[in-house]
Amino acid sequence: MIRRSILFLSVFVLFLSPGPGGRSHAEEGNVERGIRGNALALPFYLPETGFGAGGAVALSYRPKDSPAEIRPDSIAAGFVYTQKHQLALLILPDVYWGEQKWELTGEYGYSYYPNSFYGIGNNTRNEDRERFTTEGVYIQPLVVRKSWRNLRAGFAGDITWTDVEDKEAGGILDRDAVPGSDGGLRVGIGPYLDWDSRDHAFCPSSGWWVRLSALSYPAWMGSDFDYDMYTADVRGYRTLRPSHVIAFQFLGMFSRGEVYFDEMPVIGLRGIFENRFMDRNSIMAQAEYRFPIRGRFSGVAFFGIGDVAEHPAAFWWEDFTFAGGGGIRFALIPEEKINIRFDLGASPYGIYPYLHALEVF
Repeated sequence: MIRRSILFLSVFVLFLSPGPGGRSHAEEGNVERGIRGNALALPFYLPETGFGAGGAVALSYRPKDSPAEIRPDSIAAGFVYTQKHQLALLILPDVYWGEQKWELTGEYGYSYYPNSFYGIGNNTRNEDRERFTTEGVYIQPLVVRKSWRNLRAGFAGDITWTDVEDKEAGGILDRDAVPGSDGGLRVGIGPYLDWDSRDHAFCPSSGWWVRLSALSYPAWMGSDFDYDMYTADVRGYRTLRPSHVIAFQFLGMFSRGEVYFDEMPVIGLRGIFENRFMDRNSIMAQAEYRFPIRGRFSGVAFFGIGDVAEHPAAFWWEDFTFAGGGGIRFALIPEEKINIRFDLGASPYGIYPYLHALEVF
């Protein structure tokens, strides 16, 4: 969650630079070339972090003789610090070559993250919560090539070292009862597919965004945990009438082998604490109705369901949990649909507020 906060900030800053996010500024014949830099700082609130603040800077470079439609190379760096003393640093590069058919991106960073662990499965109790802290460094490159129309294909990598600290005495982690109770090294690689036909990067009103990946963490590559992780993230957007949009997402994560506990799939719905339920496999679906209110203000209503299970065959409709709620949006930059959002999510496990930039999906 804390890394996602930095991603939002960094993507926002990259928008300010000419290129992927700022393509609407790149009018033919009126494009800033050479090196350009921007900076941004924003506060936020999440139930997992409390109040927090983050900042990011971005540099982009467009050759002087390049046409307006060329996407510039760029790099963004961001940080987040929270009320719960969580700290994260992140670098996001974006480099193109081969007539801009190839792209190198990904995440590279450091995190120190006090967190909560409730156990594994969909029957954990709130009173089972135990505190722990992870500290780690991660290198997660993504190399993709534009293949056909809106399709990109390539490979994703992951080299992550994590140390688990401050475990509660006598708890599950202290007893080494789950994989990775003391941390370790994860080294993985696998294929990646991306289909993106959305009409806008920040707040789409039509199109699809589908991402598929299959990462393998074999012991022969030096990984302390031998497992595979498969992810399918499908998002769709449809306009009912002007400024009224239905957005939906399906997210499925499936694994096999010895999965590091803090990387197990979770139910990521607003209204449920992020680590409240985790297991080897998860499926989740959520929908959001977005509508105008007045001026720069708009609203959303959302609902979602999800479940975790040890095996894919163990999913059962009676085990699914649900969450829903509503929120207000304020258009910080109306012409680019960049919003500040406040959401209130509710579930059988609590009611939580959220204050952040950009949409959830």
